[in-house]
Amino acid sequence: MKNINVSYSALECFDQCSEKYRLRYKERLSSEKIPSPLFFGTAVDAALELLLLKRKVLLTEKELDLLMNEDAYSVFDKTMKEQNGQLLERNPLCEYFYSDFDPSILTAEDYKSLTKSYPSVTDWSEFFTYCKKYIKTHGELKPGSKIAFNNLCWLSLYRKGELMIAAYERDILPEINEVFDIQKEIELLNSSGDKLRGKIDFIASFKDDPSIRYMVDNKTSSEPYKEDSVASSVQLAIYCEAEACDRGAYAVMEKKIRVREPKARTQLIKDKISDEQKQKVFDKLEVQLNNIACEEFSKKDSPKDCAFFGKPCEFFNLCWHGRMDGLKRRS
Repeated sequence: MKNINVSYSALECFDQCSEKYRLRYKERLSSEKIPSPLFFGTAVDAALELLLLKRKVLLTEKELDLLMNEDAYSVFDKTMKEQNGQLLERNPLCEYFYSDFDPSILTAEDYKSLTKSYPSVTDWSEFFTYCKKYIKTHGELKPGSKIAFNNLCWLSLYRKGELMIAAYERDILPEINEVFDIQKEIELLNSSGDKLRGKIDFIASFKDDPSIRYMVDNKTSSEPYKEDSVASSVQLAIYCEAEACDRGAYAVMEKKIRVREPKARTQLIKDKISDEQKQKVFDKLEVQLNNIACEEFSKKDSPKDCAFFGKPCEFFNLCWHGRMDGLKRRS
């Protein structure tokens, strides 16, 4: 039996659906679409990494150069506009959630720019409502409407991102005493030689107790995190085990913007990861790794179970209708 070498994100996929894991990681299939959480999260993460450099004492030459020549907002701007050679602002392949659009945070200049690009649209909130109904009825917008709809959602996410970065700089950064590492790669080996890989957003101490190091993960979320989310976290338990520590934290930025100010809300949740939680996590991981090694894959019992975060799984048509439409095979 071959040794398994998987990332934490791959195990998350397996936990969602083992057939989804097989199609993505064994068959190397993926959607042709670019989901907004993926490119938006990448852009926000890039901006936060630059902010965190302000709290890092020992900087590499590359980090120092970045800190001197860029700021969080310029990095966010670049990565929101282009990733992996793909221009995103008007890209018809981008796929958005309805919650990505928030008319209250777009400026008068934003609406003016949109109307200049798409003069046939006179009311953008009305246009969004029309598109939403059309998608539910027909499944896909016509090309012209699709580009305008995507541009509208992209611009709304852009403004959300700016507010979230500002909130992080205002609320989270001042709580950090020192950053020791950013985007640290970790590896864990079990007795069978299986390897689990992951990446810690950053390792830091906080001003309320500078002597303690925390494994910290940045999160964007539509809803507030529960207070016990750190203590019960699979991800942070893995990070703590890899770094031989017992403290984890989530730095959460809510995507739901307060209309009155407008302002993004944040949470900084810090907690201890118990040995019992670590044991529970790694017992489950052993089962998952064994199932992957034995190639025990199966799809969900019902199509109704094949929605993740409010959208059908990218492999829905393949699993239930045998169609490859919308999918590509990675090299």
